[in-house]
Amino acid sequence: MLKKIFPVSFSKLPLTIKIIGLFYLLTPAFSYIWTAYAQGIPFWEFGTLLRLFSVPALLLNFIGLSLGIGILGVKRWGYFLFLGFNLYLVGHGLHLIYSGGFTKQLIWNLFITLLPFVLNMYFLNKEISTPYLTLIPRGFRKKWRIEIPIHGTIKVNEKDSFSMKTMDISPTGFLASVEGNIETGTRVTVSMKLDNQWDAPAEMMREEDGNFGFKFLYLPGDKLFNDLDKFLSTKLLPRFSTKLPVELNLDSETENTEILNISEKGFYFTSNKAYTVGQFPNYKFSLYGIVFTGKGKISWENKNGSFEKPPGFGISFEEPKYYTLYKIVVYVYSILHTINVRDR
Repeated sequence: MLKKIFPVSFSKLPLTIKIIGLFYLLTPAFSYIWTAYAQGIPFWEFGTLLRLFSVPALLLNFIGLSLGIGILGVKRWGYFLFLGFNLYLVGHGLHLIYSGGFTKQLIWNLFITLLPFVLNMYFLNKEISTPYLTLIPRGFRKKWRIEIPIHGTIKVNEKDSFSMKTMDISPTGFLASVEGNIETGTRVTVSMKLDNQWDAPAEMMREEDGNFGFKFLYLPGDKLFNDLDKFLSTKLLPRFSTKLPVELNLDSETENTEILNISEKGFYFTSNKAYTVGQFPNYKFSLYGIVFTGKGKISWENKNGSFEKPPGFGISFEEPKYYTLYKIVVYVYSILHTINVRDR
């Protein structure tokens, strides 16, 4: 019974989903206990307490219970109910701000308006919305996925080996078109050409529109995980075109130059100086007025101005400060600016 209501294991739900879902799921219990405490009525006098609830209050408690089940159960109806309910709360909050004006309640009205808006933006994220909209019992991706084709082969056994091309990929799994048929639950060996030949164990988890979804069977921190993560981070992670002033400091020398693109894990800057791969300069730049500083590693060099860029270097973050804030800002930046998914 519980498996039908909650087909996805709680361990596969992001922490944010668990917190939001449990909050709504327990809303009726909180409401019941608070009413009993406020009225001085024993908890076991269910009938007496229930009569104290108005029809709107009962409706809100029912919606809360439904939202909790829908969110934790990864239900499509729960997803749309959540978006609709929060949209109503945003509208109600805007009405309170408009009618209340600049009063003592303004901060509270702003909070109850912005919170449901932020929650809706979180649920509209592709990585969060996909499990709700596919109607396929599956977990949530815990790493970004890049929509990029990587060719390789999938070896099922000693005799059967199929060509494949990834549709999207992350260090934890991938979706691919495969020139053959593979049953769900089959364990395979995936071979891809990264910087070097890369072979990893995987399991076929699901079929989606004629393509196959695979989960890698290694743990985070494994060498195979680190090699793929490094390859995707340094070469294929989506970059966002920009022009930002940046200050670099290395061995007591300072250079003021320009960032041409940024990503979640680093940036590319123009320079004719003799940096070398493996050096660790300190950087300082501003994005939307927020200053980000830290230490980076020169991860690759482009001294000849290849890849349709002027001469420069790629730098990956090593010790970023306020990294969580940076990822939020980059996410907003990605919505407003051009994205480039390309080699280097």
